[in-house]
Amino acid sequence: MEKKIVCGIDVGTTKVCVVIGQKDHDDKLDVRGVSRVEFKDKKFKNLVTKGAILNPDFVSKFIKKALAEAIEQAGVTPNQYFISVASHQVTCIPKISDISRDYVSEGDEVRHDDLQRLLASVGRTKIDGSAILHVLPQEYSVDGDSEEHYHIVGVTGTHLRGKFQVITMPLKPLSTLLKSLDWAGLHVPPKHVYLSSLASTMAVLSDEEKEHGAILVDIGAGKTDVVIVQGELVRYVASFPVGGRSITKDIEIGCDVSESVAEDLKLRFGTATHKEVRINEVVAVPNVLESLPPKNVSLKNVAVIIEARVKDIATFVAAVVRHAGYDRKIKTGIVLTGGGARLDSIQDVFRTVTGMHVQVGRPNQGFNKQKPEATNNLSYATALGLVRLGFRSLDPRDELYESLVSVPNPIQPPVQHTPHTYTTGQHHSPQPTNGNNGYTNGGGYSNPPAPAAPEPVRPPEPNKENEQPENEQEWKWWRLRMDLNSWYKAIFRDEFESRGGQRPDGWEPKTV
Repeated sequence: MEKKIVCGIDVGTTKVCVVIGQKDHDDKLDVRGVSRVEFKDKKFKNLVTKGAILNPDFVSKFIKKALAEAIEQAGVTPNQYFISVASHQVTCIPKISDISRDYVSEGDEVRHDDLQRLLASVGRTKIDGSAILHVLPQEYSVDGDSEEHYHIVGVTGTHLRGKFQVITMPLKPLSTLLKSLDWAGLHVPPKHVYLSSLASTMAVLSDEEKEHGAILVDIGAGKTDVVIVQGELVRYVASFPVGGRSITKDIEIGCDVSESVAEDLKLRFGTATHKEVRINEVVAVPNVLESLPPKNVSLKNVAVIIEARVKDIATFVAAVVRHAGYDRKIKTGIVLTGGGARLDSIQDVFRTVTGMHVQVGRPNQGFNKQKPEATNNLSYATALGLVRLGFRSLDPRDELYESLVSVPNPIQPPVQHTPHTYTTGQHHSPQPTNGNNGYTNGGGYSNPPAPAAPEPVRPPEPNKENEQPENEQEWKWWRLRMDLNSWYKAIFRDEFESRGGQRPDGWEPKTV
């Protein structure tokens, strides 16, 4: 069996990140190769704007370059590719859908197939001008019950209802991304395309944070994404077009420097709290024109500009959380990631604005530590999360249901006994007695000798065309053992009711 090697490709506003990984002997992910190609040249600075690709031809060339570097470093070729897509116009629409399980009798258990039918009915929803990227299941209920279930498989009922969060985005960013991949020679199935912020949760948030509730804030170059996770499920997703490039633009205007110098000031000297910087700290930077002398820039002013913009981002995040109704339901607080989260003291500003616990998360969940340049680098959070999505599902219930289906059933069907039949040649008539060798009954005839042991008729060969698969038989007998009265009621309804709910006499299932 070919070993799975997964490649995650993250096309951001300023760069393309590629990570190649596979599972090691400890069931952790081994990062084999990483690559990052930035859009440094001025003619490439507008290839991607706020997550949307504007020039798919040039972006495809950067994808091929980054992929070739990662494959050369890894020494292996991926056999599965996962890609991220982003847009500041992402919407999260709550939806309730239900189906009637009329094909089963009352008391039958909900199966995983029923959930897939319910999920498919939601995915067929049409939204003008937008594409449905993800349908995220929440809780379920059966037969109008007010109690909602996290696990619904195995619960009896005929009417199934589910709550969902439908993630949509405009069609254009998705179509241009797929076009770039096609021109790069990659054919990625739709199920391998994930929203970038959802992929980041797989690499940054721990299982405990997902269980107790966490807010992931991914500060990219052109936008900031917010993902609310609670009870191991994604509850809400939002995005707004303010990010690290907005901070750079503010420094460029406020300090009257070029864009490249403003970015350098932010990365080398930037901090999110101006109180940490002395008022007399200055740095000489190149002027806009090389013919002009260097210019002195106050680092205090740089910090004031950065802090103002970071407060804006934190205020947006607090508004999103309040709008989603989770401002008092999150226990572990806010986790910052993305390139914009590298600013010093940024967690202090978020803590002041939101009043929540804030920390900077590293994308090392589920990975070994052999590639610290990737697992400690916030810019690789999305690409690392895409690799992990190649081995784990976004909804942990999917893995549980698949594992339950693969478990063999210890209860086997009863052995079918075929009654003995006798042929005419096996019947012995009384014969006259010749001498005293046999017991005489006084009529001249002795008792017939004991017949030979009859040979049972062999059962007919099974019809393989009508033969049911083994797992289907196991499912039926498991259901018979677990819910016998329901099985009686479905098969022997009249007999069941005429006996006042009692089982027919002398009928008991036999299991071996």
